[in-house]
Amino acid sequence: MKTAIILTGLPASGKAALGHALARQLSWPCLVRNDFLEVLSARAGEAGPEQLRQLNRDSDRLFQTAAEALDCCVLVAQWQPRGAGAGSGTPAGWLQRYDTVVEVHCACSASDAAERFCARIEPQEGPDHARRCAGVLQRMRDLEDGYPLQAGRLISVPCGPGFDAEQLGRDVAAEIAEG
Repeated sequence: MKTAIILTGLPASGKAALGHALARQLSWPCLVRNDFLEVLSARAGEAGPEQLRQLNRDSDRLFQTAAEALDCCVLVAQWQPRGAGAGSGTPAGWLQRYDTVVEVHCACSASDAAERFCARIEPQEGPDHARRCAGVLQRMRDLEDGYPLQAGRLISVPCGPGFDAEQLGRDVAAEIAEG
């Protein structure tokens, strides 16, 4: 039986940290889509807009291929939100091939996600930073209604580091058992 646990939510909502913790708790492999992009980007060097779009498509394909080779896995990606067009995230249609999908949604408000995301942007002061962060907040608001994906059994966890990985592991195992 093929089983996937997918982590969904806004950018900077804590998907990767939660996915890795959950994978350790379950002793399952964890695949992070951005890891594939980083490898491809390092090989490609400087890339223009069209090359970046191609690198994103290629990383989605490699991520999917790696995931489909596993019987069970934790998958972390910036999934294409419900109602969004192509090119706005990792497509999720192929997840229907799994017997069981448990969606762990990192519930984070647009303002919290934007604040966390902007904390990563350099430099972190001045009018350019403020302008970029205003744009990030608007983008987060645009994405907010697209999550959770409703791709399988749903478990929602609050944004941030205050989660209990052991309890989440038990909750996910229970959802899989009900499968």
